[in-house]
Amino acid sequence: MLKKIRKVIYFIFKWLPIKKKIIFESQLDYFDNSKALFEKMIELELYKNYEFYWILEKDGMVCCPEHSKSIDIYKSNNIFKLFINEIKLSYHLNSAEYIFFSYLNFVRLIPKENQNVINLTHGTSLKDTRGKYIDVRYSTNVITLSEFASNLRSKSLLGGRSKMISLGFPRNDLLFNTDKQAILNSFNIDLNDYTKIIMWMPTFRRSKLRNDNNTNLKHDLPIFKDKSELEFLEKKIEENKILLIIKPHPGQDLNYFSAFKNEHILVLTNSDFEDKNIELYEFLSITDSLITDYSSVYIDYLLTEKPIGFTIDDLEDYKNGLGFLIDNPKNYMPGQMIKTSSDFIDFIEDLNNDNDNYKDEREKMLNLFHNQKDGKSSERILKYFNLIKENK
Repeated sequence: MLKKIRKVIYFIFKWLPIKKKIIFESQLDYFDNSKALFEKMIELELYKNYEFYWILEKDGMVCCPEHSKSIDIYKSNNIFKLFINEIKLSYHLNSAEYIFFSYLNFVRLIPKENQNVINLTHGTSLKDTRGKYIDVRYSTNVITLSEFASNLRSKSLLGGRSKMISLGFPRNDLLFNTDKQAILNSFNIDLNDYTKIIMWMPTFRRSKLRNDNNTNLKHDLPIFKDKSELEFLEKKIEENKILLIIKPHPGQDLNYFSAFKNEHILVLTNSDFEDKNIELYEFLSITDSLITDYSSVYIDYLLTEKPIGFTIDDLEDYKNGLGFLIDNPKNYMPGQMIKTSSDFIDFIEDLNNDNDNYKDEREKMLNLFHNQKDGKSSERILKYFNLIKENK
């Protein structure tokens, strides 16, 4: 019933004229590709020509970024409030010339003529996410990284291959040309205390609503299954003078994450990065290596040309749970396969000794997944959609 009411309201507002208005949406309200593209627009002073709006779902967010306004649709059980939210959304969405989203597309019907509804996505995933996205017909374009990445994305969206444009992700621009010392200072990290910085980013496994690998373990940190193995990790990290940053997925239920009391191991969440006003990908740019699993972050990290390790101890569980879009995901994961705690330590020690055995494989995957490797994706997107001119 509610879906039908939404479509009726949206249809009524379809007759509104298009204004010079740009609307943004992202997971966590102000985040990821949408945020990176928005900040490039601010840098280029596009607010002089367009009105900017952010769709906000979470009450209490610090809003709004300079030169923008909010469309507040805080979740509620009140029918009247939901009705007002729908009217507000429908008015703004139907009068916007551009809508950039990376998580949820609130457009209820096929976009009207002269309207651009652009899915920036939140990564190129090998995971089988078919059926988990809104109908691709409600978008005019989808931003991807390459032909191969476009094929994966169209499979996950159940169509829309002709809408895919390989322009690169705005957030990937942050992997280039960042101020390393400023970032280190923000987190009080002294490089004299460490030989290497490793970022460990396990993919999403479990929330209150989803369990992608069908686990019933007490925690979702891969590889290290009990207290003794976690203590082993702490010991070896300290011996090798490594700083290990563990960054959970933003959707992950942190109740299933282990706590550490060690100056060589830090668990940082999205809130920690927000508090420091540092973007995750800015921090990734200063690391020496990435450890992950089936997360799309490794595909972006290929741009740094740095070593990557892959934890695959629950690969079969993941296949039987959410699953993958391709038959042999390991063929597309260019780095050491980590199945045990000993493998994990071997990877760390190889990194410390500058033993890089997967450079050629990473280069092959870099060329497969990325058409552009220049850190200028935001500008490319703005030029493609005529928001800035070629010579600007």
